[in-house]
Order: sequence, then C-alpha cells, then structure tokens
Amino acid sequence: MKFVDNAVALTNKDWEASSSQVHYAESLIHSSTIIESKKEELLRELSTCNSDQIELMIDYLKDNQPDPIESGENYNQGDINKKLNQHV
Repeated sequence: MKFVDNAVALTNKDWEASSSQVHYAESLIHSSTIIESKKEELLRELSTCNSDQIELMIDYLKDNQPDPIESGENYNQGDINKKLNQHV
C-alpha cells in the first residue's frame, strides 16, 4: 500500500499549480480589464486551481489585458505589429 500511496502523492503533485504560475496569474488578474467582482472571484479560486486550470485562467487573463497602444502606456514595435495584424 505504501507504493500506491506514494504514486498517488506524486501524481497529485504533478497537478498542483506552481508558485510561479499562481504569482503570474495573480499579477494578470490585477492588471486585467475584467470587472472587479470577477477579479475577486478569480483571486479566491487561485488557491484551489490545479496546473491545468490555472493555465486556462492565465490564457483567459492574457486575452483581457489592456491594449498598450489604446491605453497610452508604453509600447514597442512588436505591440504595433500585433495591433496591425489584428486589423488585417
């Protein structure tokens, strides 16, 4: 039974979100353009997310970041090219 318990523990560890994933998601939540109530909900969910779930959350949050050009923040040539490609 010891080997089975160890195998289960190792499998569960593979599914746990890393601290860097959690910190990255948290920073994306704070900078996102989503409404405050949704931000609070996502922050509460962070502690229970596994690795796959947090990757989905990160993808969602990346899609909801402010546009650097339209917001007037610092931007570079890569940002300009991305913006132009979206309109083509």
